[in-house]
Amino acid sequence: MGVQQIVDIPIELEREIFEIAAYDDPQFAPRLMLVARRVHDWIRLILFSVLRLSCARPAPLPLFDQESTKRLSLNFHCLKQSAPHIRHLLVQNLPVEEIAEILKYCARIENLALWILRGVFTPLIPTIANLRLRQLSFDPSCFFISYDEDIPIPFNQPMFHYITHLEIINVTQSWTKWKELSTIPYLSHLTLAGVVGKELIDNVLEECKWLKRLVIYSYAGIGASDPVGQLIEGNPRVVALLPGKDPAGQWERCARRKSEFL
Repeated sequence: MGVQQIVDIPIELEREIFEIAAYDDPQFAPRLMLVARRVHDWIRLILFSVLRLSCARPAPLPLFDQESTKRLSLNFHCLKQSAPHIRHLLVQNLPVEEIAEILKYCARIENLALWILRGVFTPLIPTIANLRLRQLSFDPSCFFISYDEDIPIPFNQPMFHYITHLEIINVTQSWTKWKELSTIPYLSHLTLAGVVGKELIDNVLEECKWLKRLVIYSYAGIGASDPVGQLIEGNPRVVALLPGKDPAGQWERCARRKSEFL
């Protein structure tokens, strides 16, 4: 039997190999961290860069403790250590008090998704404004407790000043409600999920001067004979998509690949 020769490879190439493996299979990434201390440090940056937190789905990280009541609670000591690496954060179905604590530590995030909100979120506005987010996915009606179609959502607030990618969940057809979208100075990509009509799309494209891409999620689908369908056919800036079965998983994949779609 011949003797196998161990080949030394440059440290840069070694790191690239491990990083590609971690990006390709995030669930396997924690095992890679056991290979060596240097690999642990490389993979840690990747593993913690994208984080999904939910009371129903624990993160694949030691961020939750099992209480005697069987309820999962956040381990804030661990979160504080990991927070500097977090750039993309999705919080789903968590109480506002926990979200406030999470955001207090995660000062470097660029991409935030707030789904299935519980509680009054207006106290979070100053905190989110200080984050200088680039991407945000949320239900503005629920966040601002504003369900009146004749009262505009206040997109002119500082928390939207640096936003380039915005996803609106449960959008409605009233342009009056959404007209202050035009005040977001750097908005280049907008995703609308909900009830969308031709008038709303026309106004968004006309008033949002810097918009490069408008993505519409339609649960019923949009036919070619539909006015909205005809508008989409004739405008390369507008894309219509059917919602996937795993929106949280889709969000995470887009975040890890730094996709332009929310």
